[in-house]
Amino acid sequence: MKVWSATDGRPLGVLRGHAGPVGCVQLCRPHVVSGSMDCTVRIWSLATNAAVAVLRGHRGPVHCVHTHAAVVLSGSADASIRLWSLPTGDPIAVLVVDVPRSNPVAPFTAAASAPPGPAVVCVQSDGRVVVAGLADGSVAVWPFAAATSSTVAAPHPARHRRAGAADRGGSLAPPSPAPVAPLYALRSHRAGVWELRLLDDGCSLLSAAFDQRLLLWDFACRAGDDEVDVEPEGRGCLSAGGGGR
Repeated sequence: MKVWSATDGRPLGVLRGHAGPVGCVQLCRPHVVSGSMDCTVRIWSLATNAAVAVLRGHRGPVHCVHTHAAVVLSGSADASIRLWSLPTGDPIAVLVVDVPRSNPVAPFTAAASAPPGPAVVCVQSDGRVVVAGLADGSVAVWPFAAATSSTVAAPHPARHRRAGAADRGGSLAPPSPAPVAPLYALRSHRAGVWELRLLDDGCSLLSAAFDQRLLLWDFACRAGDDEVDVEPEGRGCLSAGGGGR
């Protein structure tokens, strides 16, 4: 990865270390978080252009990373989201999308999906909920408090290495908490969900999918209450802010 000045376009450095293509990146000054096809997440220091930690645990390519406060969230093709502490990289929790959980309003079930379940394509959190867009068109929802309260077993000492190890950033052994299943799922899209935005009102969500639809969800009723067609070519752009609408 290359770091550039936003003011004059000067190259500021190169972040080297991933063993595969980098598919996602998140700036969270003074750090950068990246996810790769090599199944790892790396936390980098902008001051030194070196990896602070290498986060290992995903069993598939990492499709998305997101940060909220001092938490890194990473979503993978292995149908899981992992939560890590920023900047240390200590494991916090594992959220899975292939474990059914009973809910009288909108039960989440992955019965129609072959193991290990639908890939996580995008993830967002605002400190109240964690939402993930899945390759099967679903949006899975977890309460943030429940996600971050999962108990994590201590890594095996022989596999837990910090920054300064041979691969520059060290590596962290996979966390082994009890998997946390979604509270419920939002279902309406007919193709994979590739982008999500939680709105500032605290109860609304925008989702964009490859079915060429942009849906506005109301968490109060857990249903799409509006729909907008999007351009059939390309991913386009999805943004929200300044009041949320």
